[in-house]
Amino acid sequence: MISIYRELTTWLYQHSTAIESRRQFSDTSTIENYAVLEDKAILIITNNYSAEVYGLKSLHKEPLFRLHLRQPTSAFAFDEKSFILITNDGSVRLVTQETTGKSNKFTQTLQKQLEVKCLRLFCSMITIESEPSLVILNDDQQSLTIWTPKNVKSLNINLEKSPSSTVRLLQMTSDPFTDNILFYFENQSLTLYKSASSSQTSYDQVNLYSLKKNVLAMITNDHRKLILQNIKSMHTNDPIELPNDCELLCLNESGAYVFTLVKPHSLYMHRVKDGKQIGKLFVYDYVTTMIADNDFIVLGMNDRRLLTLMIADPEDPDLKSKIKALPSR
Repeated sequence: MISIYRELTTWLYQHSTAIESRRQFSDTSTIENYAVLEDKAILIITNNYSAEVYGLKSLHKEPLFRLHLRQPTSAFAFDEKSFILITNDGSVRLVTQETTGKSNKFTQTLQKQLEVKCLRLFCSMITIESEPSLVILNDDQQSLTIWTPKNVKSLNINLEKSPSSTVRLLQMTSDPFTDNILFYFENQSLTLYKSASSSQTSYDQVNLYSLKKNVLAMITNDHRKLILQNIKSMHTNDPIELPNDCELLCLNESGAYVFTLVKPHSLYMHRVKDGKQIGKLFVYDYVTTMIADNDFIVLGMNDRRLLTLMIADPEDPDLKSKIKALPSR
């Protein structure tokens, strides 16, 4: 699923290679934010603050749901059938799929006004005690509000008192499968916050980072050093020296493999558990984005093509069957 400001496209790549559905918007509409329910639907937020839900296999049809919000909004997949929306005045909404016979429709099933100041919309999804939770950073950077349909609680974190607070916060991200939250600052410092233990760990001079399944990958030392850390054990592998500047970094969904795009056009694959390099590929053009699930990595190319590669570990006992299942060329 890709979003290119004015275009939505569903592209199948695992067992076939074809565009399944596409929608293009008018020149006056752009996509500001989006969230995807896997294999089901996508919710987009447009530049006029309209929330629209489309079926992934029927993007060309009229939206399944539309809501005008009037304020900047962030969107997330909340569970297997719901989207969560939060506007910058602290209003939270759930938009839920309802199946009636053969038809699917989405309706707003909840609206809650939170007492939180979040004009900057630093929000993310985490999992606490197996429950998906929306976490919101207060604009004063001193507390988190954690919301679920059953409960709302506030946690003091006091980022303003940390060394990082002297510079502007650029990004707040998390791994939805854990309670880990990352704060990235303008001076390239990174703070890891564990909500379960209310503990913080700081890292300096981080150029790029990625977080998946309790694995933190970081590029440091002026874009040339790859560091892999297990957050649970706080064990850090020996640093991996890259041959040139790293431009993009991502972990696959399971956190088992890390990918680095190194200048000028080289893609490297390392196994996380031992840091061993198990793949290298020369890419024909500049790469603008890359994302990986458990078995595939997809590169968004400068010419707007998508390049899909299967993750092939020589030690994987299922490798032969995975290759056999690939679509013929």
